[in-house]
Amino acid sequence: MKRIILLAAFTISLFCLSSCTSEAPPTDAQVMTIQELNSSAGYSWFPSETGLYTPDAAIVNQLKTSFDTNTQKITVYVKPACSCKGTQKLFPQVMKTLMAASIPMRCVTIYSMRTSADKHPMMTKFVVNTLPVFYITRNDSIRSSIVDVDYTGDNADSLTLRAILR
Repeated sequence: MKRIILLAAFTISLFCLSSCTSEAPPTDAQVMTIQELNSSAGYSWFPSETGLYTPDAAIVNQLKTSFDTNTQKITVYVKPACSCKGTQKLFPQVMKTLMAASIPMRCVTIYSMRTSADKHPMMTKFVVNTLPVFYITRNDSIRSSIVDVDYTGDNADSLTLRAILR
């Protein structure tokens, strides 16, 4: 009887081990609004970081007159609760710049992703290799992007303008 119990326990253990994988299953990116960013636990730093940044007024004015709401869109991919400068500094500063320039949020789609491998509805159009990344399109064609390698800590407004003007 003892052997049968041991054999059953061994079989169950083997079954459990074989069904486990070391890879996490892919997740789906979540669309976020500014209101959700301001109240989400994963983005608890977002309100304070946007509050700390003041974009250059001349750049904001140029953005107001340059962004074409009929043809241009911005798609943002960002990771919550990441302590990297791209996420906690660049992302809120670009968003603050867009809001200061009165860019309608209907022209901006924000996807919250745990990893760059998360599934999202635009996978056939955008390849996400790094987070955060901002894609600027004109007539549904990618014109430019903003990534944190170009970010110096205080140039989010000029990066945004440069991307919008392309």
